[in-house]
Amino acid sequence: FQAKCIERINQFKKAGTTLLFVSHSPAQVLNLCERIVWLDHGRLQADGPAREVLDRYNAMLRAKAAAGTT
Repeated sequence: FQAKCIERINQFKKAGTTLLFVSHSPAQVLNLCERIVWLDHGRLQADGPAREVLDRYNAMLRAKAAAGTT
């Protein structure tokens, strides 16, 4: 089922359709998205290329873990 859904998403992308994909899976986000909008408690943290935004998000997680504020 998951493979069928991913194929359908890719068909939409090829057609130029804008999709909103919400996930907590970084791997799926990188696989399916070219652009990420990162929201935290409803506030925009970053908007841009998937790899760049995900790198910023991961840096924030590491900083919180180092500070003990997870």
